[in-house]
Amino acid sequence: MLNPKINPVFSASAPQTGRPTEEKDDFYTCLLSHAMAVPNSEFMFINSDLNGHVGERANDFEGIHGGYGYGTRNCDGIRILDFCAATDMAVTNTFYTKEENKLVTYKSGSNKTQIDYILIKRSHLKLITDVKVIGNEEAVTQHK
Repeated sequence: MLNPKINPVFSASAPQTGRPTEEKDDFYTCLLSHAMAVPNSEFMFINSDLNGHVGERANDFEGIHGGYGYGTRNCDGIRILDFCAATDMAVTNTFYTKEENKLVTYKSGSNKTQIDYILIKRSHLKLITDVKVIGNEEAVTQHK
């Protein structure tokens, strides 16, 4: 059970694209149960490698997606946005106009994308003033 005196911070890594649907369903069910246990009044954010592409435009996810993402949305990106809709969260990375090198969170060879996200409750979005990739900082070799 969550301690109500501590603001929750979740760090998560979703199953990669190509993994079984059941594995992804289990991940999101678990993440959803933890996120839903946090009272709406509490500040909460999820810092995550969600292995999905939310894409560059909001397209039906206004208020959840800020319209300044990267690349093309895929089905795993839709999972992320659906999760945010269910928990009333926003993908903070998509709310600020940035150069490509400040958006791309994963690069391997000529492949580059945005798969690492910071999610926050929409009611607390006004507390965030900027989100960007720090290019010379690596969590692991390909992630920024």
